Amino acid sequence: MRNLLFISIFAAVATLIGCNSKKQCEVTECNTICGKWELVKINDKAIVANEEDEQAYVIFNMQDSTIAAYDGCNNIGGWVVKADSGNLFMVDMASTLQFCPDQGESAMLGAILNVADNYEIKECAEQGKFLVITSNNDSISATFKAVEIK
Repeated sequence: MRNLLFISIFAAVATLIGCNSKKQCEVTECNTICGKWELVKINDKAIVANEEDEQAYVIFNMQDSTIAAYDGCNNIGGWVVKADSGNLFMVDMASTLQFCPDQGESAMLGAILNVADNYEIKECAEQGKFLVITSNNDSISATFKAVEIK
């Protein structure tokens, strides 16, 4: 009984210390990827849209098991077969094929979504919630920031 009390007190103190010094991103217990996420990084390269361009994004709608995305030029869509516990499986991904000069790194979004099979949601104290999508061998990744849909 004393050990249980000690463990409870230790966990409470660790939680309080963690909340007060939360400056880095931490993986959250939340496993839902539902909603709209704006693309902020591909691999380690930041993605910044031009003022006249819309930021690349992805929207996961688990009610109808769909994914809709925009890479800064082309629209992408498909079906989400599985998205839980960090595992991601999407099928029938298709994209429009517009030619957009000077699109930059965001053009890789469709290719990343075609091979993606893992995701992780991170909560950052001051920056918000982030979604990181990777392939099984972690050779490529896309990082998104949660967006409130109005």
